Amino acid sequence: MVAKTAQEYLSQLGIQLNFDEERMLARFVAELLPAEHSRTAVDIGAGDGVKASNTYALFRAGWRGLGVEAHRRRARRLARNLKNFAGVAASDSLVT
Repeated sequence: MVAKTAQEYLSQLGIQLNFDEERMLARFVAELLPAEHSRTAVDIGAGDGVKASNTYALFRAGWRGLGVEAHRRRARRLARNLKNFAGVAASDSLVT
């Protein structure tokens, strides 16, 4: 079965984010973002882009976006983890 939403994708993987965030995120997107609206996410302090990430499932669901991480080693992991997503980039940057 192909996941249609971030919540479905995370559920298929058995991933539970802290405080049920994946379900809240899916609900907010469904309620607040019109279906015809573009899907773009920016993750500041993205870490490796996978572990404890709210945006990873969105990118897996076809969203475009940017992951930003200031810590060089995590930024390298972030770049590796996001490289196969079309329209998704990683940045080794400090946001102040």
